[in-house]
Amino acid sequence: MLEPMGAATSAAEQIFGDVSTWSAVGTVAGSAGGSFEFPSVEEIDAVLASWRERQDSITKRGDTLEFMVASVYNAPANDDATTGYMGIWGTSLSQLRDQHKSMLDYVNNYIQKLEAAKKAKQTGEDETTDAIRKSAGGITQ
Repeated sequence: MLEPMGAATSAAEQIFGDVSTWSAVGTVAGSAGGSFEFPSVEEIDAVLASWRERQDSITKRGDTLEFMVASVYNAPANDDATTGYMGIWGTSLSQLRDQHKSMLDYVNNYIQKLEAAKKAKQTGEDETTDAIRKSAGGITQ
């Protein structure tokens, strides 16, 4: 199971709430030797659906993050303490934005790989079905 750990997770949970839904992702397919072997296109579709939900969630959280970044420019006061705090907050939000972009890029890339795997699996299943039909003289049952 995939489960984010550490200080980054704690910090994200303080801002965005529970981020522990990763355990539902990636549990459908078995793996061996660092690779996945999907039993069927339907299994890939189930994994894809889970990753697309994660993608939507990360994208929505990005909207909240952008609102927070914009608020850095509206300091409530002009004193040294507030200016210092807002500077630190701006730096932290910038780092969080970079991490957010990295997560979204990772998820987008993984979805592309899953879609390629689905296409390859579908092509393989179609070729197998065609070969069976040809060997049976076109009989489909």
